[in-house]
Amino acid sequence: MKKKSGLFVKINYKMDLGLRKELNNESKAVNLKYSKYLVCAGVYNKNGGTMIFRAKDINEAEDIVKNNPFSNTPMYSYEILSKDNISLSMM
Repeated sequence: MKKKSGLFVKINYKMDLGLRKELNNESKAVNLKYSKYLVCAGVYNKNGGTMIFRAKDINEAEDIVKNNPFSNTPMYSYEILSKDNISLSMM
């Protein structure tokens, strides 16, 4: 993978079984305009995971964080990283 410039948003989530039904109902009620695609691959883990997005600038990074329907829940955490803070290895 070629290292590119910009910022990265790392979103971690951990699913609490008690919150799952409540959040499912809330997420159906959220009406957001999506302008980007999310493509994921890897092992399915219904109890948690990590997603990493590349952002053009700090405004786009903050927009990604704020527009996540789960951002106001205790199971959600995030980091905004620069290209110098992470290591992308060649595959």
